[in-house]
Amino acid sequence: MADERVAGGGAPSNNKSDTSVLAIAYYNWGVELEHMRRFDQAIKAFTKGHEVACSELDASHPMIQAMYKALVDVEDHVAVKKGYAVTPRSAIKTPRTAR
Repeated sequence: MADERVAGGGAPSNNKSDTSVLAIAYYNWGVELEHMRRFDQAIKAFTKGHEVACSELDASHPMIQAMYKALVDVEDHVAVKKGYAVTPRSAIKTPRTAR
């Protein structure tokens, strides 16, 4: 039996549960990268997870929606950090910023 696994190359099956696990793994990796403040790599991980999930799951599946939200949140964070987007806080005029 061990020879059969080696001869088969250990290729993963193409069923939806394996795809779901792969999508979840990309999502979790993205979360870890975000926690380590590696935002560009997190965007790539979330994007790949979203692509994998979209290829096999229904468009209304909660996993797809969660991955898309995480991707958008990280992209927004990067945009704010790089000065491409205005944060709600910076749009508020205070006595200090009104000068």
